[in-house]
Amino acid sequence: MPLQDVSISSELIQTAIQESLPMILKEKLSSSYSSPISKVVDEALKENDGSIRVFVSKVIADALSDTKFKDELAKLVLAKVIESGLRNK
Repeated sequence: MPLQDVSISSELIQTAIQESLPMILKEKLSSSYSSPISKVVDEALKENDGSIRVFVSKVIADALSDTKFKDELAKLVLAKVIESGLRNK
């Protein structure tokens, strides 16, 4: 079957992008490799900077108001303090 006879629905493309986006963002934020999609992701992040800031702020606020999160964070901080104290002896 010739390539021009193959059609891909916009829903399929949208689903593929949505499913790939978390992986793409994770790689973009943790890698120094400049892939071809990197520029597109950079531009999209810049265009949505305000929305991303609001989202991140809300996630942090929600996490800090969650009792379980605060308890886990307190345990981690205490463990680091104890570890640091033991190393310094």
